[in-house]
Amino acid sequence: MSSHRFILLIVEIITFVSYIWALTSWLKKVKQTVTWELNFIKYGGLIFMISHLLIAAIYPLPDPLFVYLGIGLLLVGLIIFWLSVRVFETPPAVAFAEIITTELKTTGPYKYIRHPIYTSYMFAWIGGTIATNCWWLIISFIAMGYLYNRAAIQEEKMWLLSKDSNAYKSFMISRGRFLPRIM
Repeated sequence: MSSHRFILLIVEIITFVSYIWALTSWLKKVKQTVTWELNFIKYGGLIFMISHLLIAAIYPLPDPLFVYLGIGLLLVGLIIFWLSVRVFETPPAVAFAEIITTELKTTGPYKYIRHPIYTSYMFAWIGGTIATNCWWLIISFIAMGYLYNRAAIQEEKMWLLSKDSNAYKSFMISRGRFLPRIM
């Protein structure tokens, strides 16, 4: 096994184990309607994770430049994820929850973007796709990104209906949803 394949697999495993931990052990489970979106995040995400790992293990890898670019994106996502987790004393609710379970966070990655945990997930999907040059894996980025965007929109609507709606309006104006606002 080449060294860049080994590094890619290790980084993907650490990334995906972190995300599985969040979904199964960290994120707050609240009484909610189980939607197709949440089920797809759980089960579709697992299928995509397995696909990324299998492709990284057996698919002919592209030029090492692409492999390391993808690894870099995976690492950026992993760093954003763990910096976001550290901001919370009480974990937030799982995606598509029908209530807000935390106070508004404006430190750590939340100082720059509104949904850094979703951003970290998207970095993983696109990073794995670039690292393997297996372009059909872009389906994972598109499908999961679509669901993260839907979850983010739902959460934003709930924040705008909450007692903290004025603070959230200011928060929305000053930060991008998934990437820092440039202007």
